[in-house]
Amino acid sequence: MTERLRGRQHRSTLIAALVVAIFVGFIVQESWAGREISFDSLLFFVIVGITLGSIYAVAASGLVVTYTTSGIFNFAQGAMGMFLAFIYWELKVNAGFQTMVALILTVLVAAPLMGALIERIFMRRLTTAPLVSQLVVTIGLMLFLIGLAATFWDPTETRSVGTFFGSDGFNIGETFVPWYRLITVVAGLLLALGIRLLLYRTRLGVAMRAVVDNRELAALNGARPGITSQFSWALGTAMAALAGIFLAEELSTLSIETLTLLIIDAFAAAIIGRLKSLPMTYVGGMIIGLSLSFQANFLTWSGRWSPAGQAIPTIILFLALLFLPQARIEGRRVGRVIAPRLPTIKRALFGFALLLIAVFIIVGIASRPDVRMVGLALVTAFIMLSLVPLIGWSGQISLAQITFVGIGAWAAVEFSSGGGQVFGLELFGAGSPWLLLVGAVVAVPIGVLMALPALRL
Repeated sequence: MTERLRGRQHRSTLIAALVVAIFVGFIVQESWAGREISFDSLLFFVIVGITLGSIYAVAASGLVVTYTTSGIFNFAQGAMGMFLAFIYWELKVNAGFQTMVALILTVLVAAPLMGALIERIFMRRLTTAPLVSQLVVTIGLMLFLIGLAATFWDPTETRSVGTFFGSDGFNIGETFVPWYRLITVVAGLLLALGIRLLLYRTRLGVAMRAVVDNRELAALNGARPGITSQFSWALGTAMAALAGIFLAEELSTLSIETLTLLIIDAFAAAIIGRLKSLPMTYVGGMIIGLSLSFQANFLTWSGRWSPAGQAIPTIILFLALLFLPQARIEGRRVGRVIAPRLPTIKRALFGFALLLIAVFIIVGIASRPDVRMVGLALVTAFIMLSLVPLIGWSGQISLAQITFVGIGAWAAVEFSSGGGQVFGLELFGAGSPWLLLVGAVVAVPIGVLMALPALRL
């Protein structure tokens, strides 16, 4: 019976892979820019792809190291790299430190201190917390670092960290290779090899992996769980800093949003590595980098599909989740599970009545701009309310709720008398209450589609 089920799963996987391959081939054919394929164009594509792949591999490896040695999946990894990239800019550009000195102070001093403090203040308290609590804390840390960076460095100003050795480089045929890209590739390879040796060939690495499984048992065998966990977070933060600096050099500018969202792209490489294999994580980074370089050099997007290239890492992530179901975010095992406390119907109705009364009082005494703020607060409350059954009851965490808000708003406009630009359907008048139902109906199948890969986590 088991063999039969495995055979069916393999056939389903092969069919899905064939469908994906056909779809990708169709997209490439329809989006081909018509550029001539030559040795130089292929070489440039490979160089840029390997450079980007090395950046994503370093970022994803830091994520894997932190997860493997602490059991906590760190959504703030990208924000930590972003914040430290700004510190590197502050030291190099504002303070005038020499490039190597600024790099050493950032990667080997500021980053380890930051990681050790985060582990001591926040993560050590989460060693026995449920997975949802761990993820929420790292998401909160990400938002805190984004706000802190925006406070210290005005997001409207343009900043650049420059590149290693400036514009110098060398030629391979007719293709110019800057030194900073070669440094990025070599650093990625050395880090992958060094971290692999550290985790599997040293006593410290064994202790780092043992602490995540059982802190008490590791301590009985001579390990020091607190110091070991701090070192793990210091190492992961240093790798985040290096990835943030490399990406800032490649982009030629510092951007809070772009550097923070690096982790979303790096997540795909970590999943390809099944959240534990550093060599496969490096391969995953190369797949992302080469895919991005290929679309930038040989494909063209126009009209409403112009931002399509930015979705490539996310598409790779979805494919990895579909074809690698064994890559799961599990965290530490919790000894006991606390059931969610559900209010009674009477208590819920009483609380809702108090909320309505408070809203009516505020609207009655507030000015027009303040009333708008109250309306915005209620809408935000409804969005947060949608997380209660998802996170509180089922234990599934989602960062995509605002996406469904946008889908509902789009459907309400598209199927109203003032819309119809895509499907040509004008079902109800603008502002009709029935459009609320239409928005919900349109969002449901998209939510089901998104749940398919999410359930594999």
